[in-house]
Amino acid sequence: MTGIPAFLGFCEEAVSDPEVFKKFKRNPIYALFHDNGTFEEGRYFLKKIKKNCPELLDPALLEKVRTIDCIGRPKIHDFGSVGPFSPSTLHYLKIAADLKAQFGKIENARIIEIGGESGALCKVLHEVFDVEHYVIVNLKEPLGLIQKHLTKLGLKHVQYVTPDELKLEPSDLLISTHGFSESSSTLQKRYMRKLFSGAKKGFIFCRFYPKQFQLMSMKKDPMIKRAKRICGNISLLPEDPSTGGDNFILSWGQG
Repeated sequence: MTGIPAFLGFCEEAVSDPEVFKKFKRNPIYALFHDNGTFEEGRYFLKKIKKNCPELLDPALLEKVRTIDCIGRPKIHDFGSVGPFSPSTLHYLKIAADLKAQFGKIENARIIEIGGESGALCKVLHEVFDVEHYVIVNLKEPLGLIQKHLTKLGLKHVQYVTPDELKLEPSDLLISTHGFSESSSTLQKRYMRKLFSGAKKGFIFCRFYPKQFQLMSMKKDPMIKRAKRICGNISLLPEDPSTGGDNFILSWGQG
C-alpha cells in the first residue's frame, strides 16, 4: 500500500528538500501510514511495557530512544513518569519488549526488517539488543527517507535493499510490522522464499485489508500453510492491540 505514487513522491521530496524533511512525520500523506498513533494508544503501549518488560523503561535507555522524536516533528505527548514521547516511538519500544519476551536476550544478531517504516524500530532495537548487522528491505523511495532518518540518528552501517535486489539472506531474526502485509502475493512469496527460509527466528505482523484497498496479498490459510512448509514449527500470536479480526503475528524460533 505504501507503494502508491503520492507516498513514494513524498518520500523523494523529503529526502531532497531539507525543509520538508524537518517535519516529514507531520505530513498528511506520510501520516496515513506511519507516525499516526494517539495519546491513548501511547498510554496502552506504556502500560504493556511496564507490565511485561519494565527494564526497558530505564531512564538512560529512554533518553537514547527519545532521540527518535527529535527528528521529523512527530506529535509529542507527555506520558508522566517517562516524560514526552510520540506514541509511535512507544509502540516501537513495546515491539522490542514483545521480542524480548518471545525470544529472550538477542546477542550478535543479524536482523532483517521488511518495510522499516521510518527506521525508528531499527534505532530502538539497536539500543535494546546486541545488533551486529541490520538490513532493511523496502522500495527505493522509502529506503531513501529511512536512510536519511537513521543517518541523522547516528546509524550509518545499516544495509538498504530493494525487493529486486533480494538474494537468499540468512538472519538471526526476521521482523516486519507493515511491509510484509502491504505487499502483493507475488512479493510476499518472494520474501518467504528469500528471507523466511534463512531466518532462525521470525516475528511477522500479518494483516489483511478490505477489498477496497485493492491489495492482492496472500490469503490467511495459504500463507500459514506456506510458512509451515518453509519455517517448520510456527506460532500464531494475537496482535496486541488488535487491528482486525483475522490479523495475527506469525512467529517461529522461540524457546
